Amino acid sequence: MKHYPPEFGVHGSHGHCRELLARAGAAEGLVLDLGCAAGPLAEPVQALGADYVGVDIDADAIAALRGRGFEGHVLDLSGDDDAVLAALQGVVGERGLTAVLALDVVEHLVDPGPLLRALGRLAAAHPGLHLVVSIPNVTHTDIGIKLLLGRWDLSKIGLIDDTHVRFYNERLVTETLARAGWVEADAHDVVNAFSDQLFPADAPALRPGAPLRQTMWRIRMAAGPGGETYQFVRRFAHDPEAAAAVPQTPIVDGSPDDDDRTFLSVIVRDGGGHGVDALRALLSDLLAQTSDDFEVVLGGCDGDALETVGALLSEPGQPPGDGEGGPLPALRPGVPVRAVADPDEGDWRDAAVAAATGRYVSFLDASARVAPGYVAAIRDAVEELPGRVVQHGAAAAPAATLAECRSVPFADVAAGREPLALEPLDLATTVPFGTLVLAAHAVPREACASNGLRFAAGDPEAAATLFLVRGVEMCGIVRTSDCLAVVDEESGLRDLAKDVEFVSAELDRTPVVLPEGAGSQLLYLRSIVAALVPQRDELVTQVDALNDQVKVLSNLVRTRDAELTRASAEARSPHSALARGVRRLGRALRRL
Repeated sequence: MKHYPPEFGVHGSHGHCRELLARAGAAEGLVLDLGCAAGPLAEPVQALGADYVGVDIDADAIAALRGRGFEGHVLDLSGDDDAVLAALQGVVGERGLTAVLALDVVEHLVDPGPLLRALGRLAAAHPGLHLVVSIPNVTHTDIGIKLLLGRWDLSKIGLIDDTHVRFYNERLVTETLARAGWVEADAHDVVNAFSDQLFPADAPALRPGAPLRQTMWRIRMAAGPGGETYQFVRRFAHDPEAAAAVPQTPIVDGSPDDDDRTFLSVIVRDGGGHGVDALRALLSDLLAQTSDDFEVVLGGCDGDALETVGALLSEPGQPPGDGEGGPLPALRPGVPVRAVADPDEGDWRDAAVAAATGRYVSFLDASARVAPGYVAAIRDAVEELPGRVVQHGAAAAPAATLAECRSVPFADVAAGREPLALEPLDLATTVPFGTLVLAAHAVPREACASNGLRFAAGDPEAAATLFLVRGVEMCGIVRTSDCLAVVDEESGLRDLAKDVEFVSAELDRTPVVLPEGAGSQLLYLRSIVAALVPQRDELVTQVDALNDQVKVLSNLVRTRDAELTRASAEARSPHSALARGVRRLGRALRRL
């Protein structure tokens, strides 16, 4: 029988469990500790004012617990619902049960359902019963890195204990408990940036501070919470009605087909206050798309704005929708329109992306105009290179011109306009900075949903620049020269050169991933620098020589200045001597 450390650790799962009990006010009644082992929580629970009872399958551990003066029972928790319930009722008897602890228990059960359901039935007889669980986190950064290294190292205790038969992330903890009627009431997880799986210690992917580990750490931490969570320590309450509302993720049967999903979510917002007429023109362009494999997500749409958009979509001449857009009519059959209110905090674009359902997302200001083949061209580019950020051609026009052309077809608006020289978004390129247009890009939504791509806090325009730079860093890029959009030349354009300081500060926080071919580009840049070094050194020598000449000239000027001063003094001196001679002669004549 395996033996676990008997000591009570304040900063481990036992200490966090005690804190959860204290926060819940569990200061009296019976606390039943399932899988108690040596009972390290016995004295801390007793100190709260509650009565402690431990149960475990290990008879020796129970004997040791009884030897310390606590009640203990040998119990197997692996039976069916009725058997487990009967065993638990036999231990509790007529006593009032305040809390049940299941620390490091659930992961040892092939099917935790019978135990959790039995505890739910037990809770019916003990209203307000608290259930505290502690479950290791299989999505800790260290485990993810070691899987990439092809390693699955079992250990005597820890994240991958050799007696664990099931493994959990945070979602599975919530869903597993919810299926038995339990909902989370409080949390106090154990967080360890470096786990017991941090070996071999000198592996670059594991060594703290190594660029490879830092890169993997950034990817894991951006993907979602829990990258440094060692154990989920949670308190649950029995509430079958609330638990029934917890979404359950279906078990995937094979690889999901991307063709079953909407392709593009077009996120629209009137960021420049262009008004209903501008939005009407853009919606007309979207209505004229040659493909209906998209949806429209309206950001910042609440209150009066929601009513305005609803009225706009219901205007005469608008094709009847199919109701897919919830409170808003569809743009046309099969093309839903969703409205998203501004979040209380954070960037509105992140909220819009979270509400989107498409494989890709694009961002358009209401003043923009798009070609009839906008959606289809982006989809063609994705079919060429799936999963990449799509950059398409774009042009710009003054806001006044766009306002005058709102009833004009896109082709006439774009006619005669030079395509913009767009920023290549390649950190290793030798190409000068170009124009950056958020509306000229479509980004895989999973880069946001799975890899945590977000709009950084601070300057919203600079945040858009960083968003695209990070997006291309993650996904790569595919380009099409087709001019698919015309944007406001004042509000729709950005120069990366203006955002270098903001972007550099964010990129410098962790290592950066460069695409294939970037290494040769960087070496080419170094070769250019190396070729320029002799020229620089020659220029430095020339500057030093010029400085020496300046010093010589300065000394010569000072010498000439001194000579002039002396000459001036000498020029004045004969007049002084003559005056003195005249005075002496005058005195001599007076004496005579």
